[in-house]
This record gives sequence, C-alpha cells and structure tokens, in this order.
Amino acid sequence: NYYQTALHEMEPEPAKDVPEAESVDKAEPKSQESTLASRIRDYFVPQLTVEKKQKFSRKKSAVIITTLYLSHALSAWGDRMLEFMTALLVVFLYPDSLLLPAIHGFTVQLFAVIFGTIVGDWVDVYPRMKVIVASLLVQNGLVVMSSLVLVAMFVFNWTVCTQLVPFAILFIVVILLGAIANLATVANTIAIERDWIVVLADGNSDTLAKLNATMRTIDLVCKLCSPIVAGVVLQYDLVYPRPVFTALFIGLWNFVSFFGELGLLLVVYRYVPTLAKKKLRTAEGKEEGGP
Repeated sequence: NYYQTALHEMEPEPAKDVPEAESVDKAEPKSQESTLASRIRDYFVPQLTVEKKQKFSRKKSAVIITTLYLSHALSAWGDRMLEFMTALLVVFLYPDSLLLPAIHGFTVQLFAVIFGTIVGDWVDVYPRMKVIVASLLVQNGLVVMSSLVLVAMFVFNWTVCTQLVPFAILFIVVILLGAIANLATVANTIAIERDWIVVLADGNSDTLAKLNATMRTIDLVCKLCSPIVAGVVLQYDLVYPRPVFTALFIGLWNFVSFFGELGLLLVVYRYVPTLAKKKLRTAEGKEEGGP
C-alpha cells in the first residue's frame, strides 16, 4: 500500500490550464486588432484640448475633426473640379487653339502671386468667422456668376468666329471672375490650414502634424479623383448640350457647396470656444484681442 501510494503521488497531474491558455491565445488577436484600430483613430482623429487645460471627450473630438475634414473635402473637390472643367469649357469656345486656356490659367495664377500677400494680411486683420463667410461668399458667388456667363456664351453662340467683340468682353469677365474667386480660395485656405488647425492643435505639435497630414491627403485625393468625375459629366449630353450642362453643373455645385462648407465650419466654430478669440493685427502692425 505504501508503494502504491508513492507511485500514485509521482504520476503527473492532468493539465487543467490548457483551456485557459487557449482562451488567452484567442484573446491576443483581438487585443492586437483593438490596438491597431486605436492607433488609426489617434492618427486621423487625435484627442483635442482647450487651452492646454481641459480635454475634449473622444466623441466630441471626433465630431469636430470629422466636420472639419468634410468641409475641407467639399472645398478641395470643388476647387480641383473647377480647375479642370474651366479649362475644357474655354476649349469648347475656341476648339482650334489652346491659347485661351493658357491665358486664363496664367492670369488666375498671376493674380494669386501679385495679391497673395494682401489676402494674407486681410485674413490676419479680421475675425475668423468673418473671414470664412466673406471668402466662401466671394469664391462660390463669383464662380456661379462665371458659370452663368459661360452658359450665355454657349447659348447665344458668342465665339471667336461668330461674335468677336462680345466674346472678347465676356471672356475678360470670365477671367477676372475666376482670378478674384481664386484669391478668395487662397484666403479660405490660409484661414483654415494656417489658423484654425493651429488653434485646434492647441500647441501640440504632434496633433498639428497629424491634422496637416490628413488635410493634405484629402486635398491630394480630391485632386486625383475630381477630374474623373468631371470627365464623366462632360461625356454625356443630357437635357442641355454638353458645354451648357457642364457650366450649369459647376454653378450648381458651388451654390450648394457654399451652404455645406459654411454650415460645417459653423459647427466647428461653436464647439471650439478658442476660435472666437483672435489677436487681430491693426494697420500699424499691432495685435489686439485674445490669443
């Protein structure tokens, strides 16, 4: 009996922890997936703070940043599509030459080079929301007006070959409207990417880098995809001839986009109280107001 008891004690006990080990192994992929998801979330939607003292909740930070991204996507998509479509519409007016698109593009960019500094100073002088409302109104309003002028030129067949004088006058109007609208776009870009994002980052360089990188990615995606959509629109003659429909599409897009961009930015402005505080630069170069 003594030997039997000793042999029984020497026998290995059954492995009771195997199911638990299996459950732990099964749980590891889930933890890895959650860690990856949290990293992606933290990269695209970092948690925001207010004056380096109070943190926004994850949900509120996501609402603020996603709303800003949507507004920027609307603006970038419209800008890239407008650049592509306007050049093609000008080609429709004078199919035998690429001189007119070159003149249009050169003049628009020349205005940006000459008056870009003045626009930047104007952004610094006025409150944030006034800058946004004015720039969006000028940008989208002038694009709508330019679209209507192009529609009139196509409907009445005012081209180089048929009506040279009306064509020349209206083409100059289209160029000026496009150049001023582009300056308003520059003002909006400076206000959002050089001012609003800096305020949202609240002095956190890591958050600022993530926001800038994502905004740049949105801009590049719009630059890549919007010409494809524009090409599809130009491919079909629906209710109106192709150039007329394209010009009407541009005008309608900018009319709707104005309310969409402004509404989204108003949401961001109301959620972030520090956006209402801004040091305004006076004509003498002095700064007044809040941080």
